[in-house]
Amino acid sequence: MYKGKFDYDGFGKSSLEIHHLGLLFYNILYRVNAESIPETPHKELEIPDNVLQLIQWCCADDPKERPTIDQVVQEMESWISLGQFTLST
Repeated sequence: MYKGKFDYDGFGKSSLEIHHLGLLFYNILYRVNAESIPETPHKELEIPDNVLQLIQWCCADDPKERPTIDQVVQEMESWISLGQFTLST
């Protein structure tokens, strides 16, 4: 399990970067090349609700409603500390 501190200095200063981060997560998880997130995500994969909610939060239409990079990291660290973050192939 990861026990260090994420180094994201300089990234995530703008809501556009957060939006791109959400799209990156979506594209990696669903193995697509989407420029936006559909209202109804693909159902082929069982993506945990908390992961999908973070992606949707990052890609909120209103930039003011998007999380900060600190909030994204805090959310992901909570998954790790609770043992909810596992990757399987």
